[in-house]
Amino acid sequence: MYAEQPLNALDDPHEAIVTGATFTFSALPPGSYTVDAMSGGVQLTGAAADVHSGQTTRVTLEARPRATVDGRVTDLATGAPIAGASCFASISIAGSEAALFGTRAPPSQSDAAGRFTIDAAVGRARIMCKVPAASYSEAGGDFDVTGPTHVEVTAVKHPSQPGAVGFHVGDWTVPATVVSVDAGSPLALGDQILAIDGVSVANFVPDEVMTIAQNHRSGSTLVITTQRGNVPIAIH
Repeated sequence: MYAEQPLNALDDPHEAIVTGATFTFSALPPGSYTVDAMSGGVQLTGAAADVHSGQTTRVTLEARPRATVDGRVTDLATGAPIAGASCFASISIAGSEAALFGTRAPPSQSDAAGRFTIDAAVGRARIMCKVPAASYSEAGGDFDVTGPTHVEVTAVKHPSQPGAVGFHVGDWTVPATVVSVDAGSPLALGDQILAIDGVSVANFVPDEVMTIAQNHRSGSTLVITTQRGNVPIAIH
């Protein structure tokens, strides 16, 4: 059993004390958490929990049934299939990927046509593909798995010289959520990025969103649509 705060760097997971069918986290700092259960390297279930100072938060978890997800990973710009990507599923909780720690089930490798097949818990799932050699961004998004499910995910080639966009998003939350901004940026902490230059990125994983922004050449301007409206960003 693990708990973590999605908008923080996921390098400080909290492990529960498990006694029979009950689990306890002690001395958690106040905040919003994801809580999930793993067995044999596989996530079984998960839920969101808000922890308040001086109070006990109670969470009930029930193991979810499993389903097969078949998918395809392609290049966003060209539509070409991407072979050799490592693809896996995790539970998505309130738009964040639940904790994956310790030994994990092996991922599925995409074939020459970009196709892959993975096992996933029924419910909201984060489907992810990581391309070897770091030539592409991560690919993926959140999908509703109700039974056998087909998904399409895209990746973006990394630019040779990334543009300085003046902001960064959290690593795990969909839609991508701004966690740091340079002085003078029109973005604000907590902004959720829904589109870039009119193209929806609302269901793209954060690494893909950042790579799309950084692909803009120096001296150009991109328009980011957030929940507050359209925000032009100058690339330096």
